Amino acid sequence: NEEEKIFTTKEFDLLTFLASHPNRVFTKEELFSKIWDMESLGDIATVTVHIKKIREKIEADTSKPQYIKDKDILVCEKPSGMPVSSDKTGDMDLMHQLKNQIYFEEGLNEEPEFYLVHRLDRPVGGVMVFARNKDAAADLSRQIREHCFEKDYQAVLTGWIPQSEGTWRDFLWKDPSANRSKVVKEGTKGAKEAILDYEVIDMMESDKMKFTYCLIHLRTGRHHQIRVQTSSRGFGIWGD
Repeated sequence: NEEEKIFTTKEFDLLTFLASHPNRVFTKEELFSKIWDMESLGDIATVTVHIKKIREKIEADTSKPQYIKDKDILVCEKPSGMPVSSDKTGDMDLMHQLKNQIYFEEGLNEEPEFYLVHRLDRPVGGVMVFARNKDAAADLSRQIREHCFEKDYQAVLTGWIPQSEGTWRDFLWKDPSANRSKVVKEGTKGAKEAILDYEVIDMMESDKMKFTYCLIHLRTGRHHQIRVQTSSRGFGIWGD
């Protein structure tokens, strides 16, 4: 059964414009000018509001993450913006949301077992695997240690990466007080090696900026690894 979606005039204009320009990146100023043929006049935030409302109407309900499961594991799509586990914000996190859904879906009398074996940063959306018992958690953790468990990401970076593929190797040091990591010299106390492979999928350009759309494979899983390694080379994650 298809549900009817109702859009305002501006939402419809924006949606049809973006749909007719696939694989293109536009700034908010450009959208204001190209769609409505007018200067932003300081109202650029209006575009963000329209995009937010469009996403709320056409995307799946992020308050109920989609998943598949068996007796040992659960695989779900983590919505971007949702923390994996509880944090100081007090916002609903993925672990508790999934526990609530499974509790009612399976008609349980007690809190379901869930074990976290890997993480995604709060701003990142993507596939996650949870263990549903201790044996599964141990097996998944072993697979991660032995690099049988692969982590691949897609990212849009600012700037054009000159090589079509490559490997970046750095040493990262985490500052726990600021919850930040940075590239440091090899041998720095507390630093850990960070390695990723990348492959350029496409290159795009707007009137004001160049972008690289790439696939990133993590060989290690360090704190904020992708954003730190890319930004240290002058290629920030777009929108980060």
